[in-house]
Amino acid sequence: MEEELIQKVATLINELALQQQNNQQLALDLSKQITEIKQKTSTTKLPFDEKTLSEQQAAQQRNQELEKEKKNLQNLVKEYETSLETVTNKLRTYANAASEGQIQLRREYNALLEAEKGITTSLFMENIALQSQLSQLAKTLRVAHDAGSLDCHYEQKIAQLEQEKRDLLEMSGLMSMKERQINEGSSPVLHVARTKGVLEEFFNE
Repeated sequence: MEEELIQKVATLINELALQQQNNQQLALDLSKQITEIKQKTSTTKLPFDEKTLSEQQAAQQRNQELEKEKKNLQNLVKEYETSLETVTNKLRTYANAASEGQIQLRREYNALLEAEKGITTSLFMENIALQSQLSQLAKTLRVAHDAGSLDCHYEQKIAQLEQEKRDLLEMSGLMSMKERQINEGSSPVLHVARTKGVLEEFFNE
């Protein structure tokens, strides 16, 4: 829409400029004709009769008409010049406003671009921090899992040591029959002691 308006204004300016040139040329031609007629009138010496008087009056009338037409053309040229100046000023004002609008849009675009860069950098840093936190959490979970596995392993070792203790007491005759029944659940099965391997395995760890 704006480009179409600019084209129309430019076309109008060209037409006004062309018309102004034509009017100026026409005014010059009329002025030249008037000068030629005046010269012919002043230099021509004819017998004073009705025909000569009639021709002289016709020449004077034509001269007056040409003078009037010349003035009209000069006024028209001035009007065209005024209109052309008005259109030029409006076009200049519109061009300045459009230029300022483009500058403002460019500034806003640059501001948005800088803001987007800042947001992208912030998101990137937050992503790095989140990845670090996730890595730390995974490490903590692995440590906790390993600690749980170690506790279970130690519980098994403790149970084996307690069993070895009972076996040693039984072998040494220090454990009463009642205690053996409680520990064995009144089972007549004979337990074979396994002490050396477990102790060495525990202390070697």
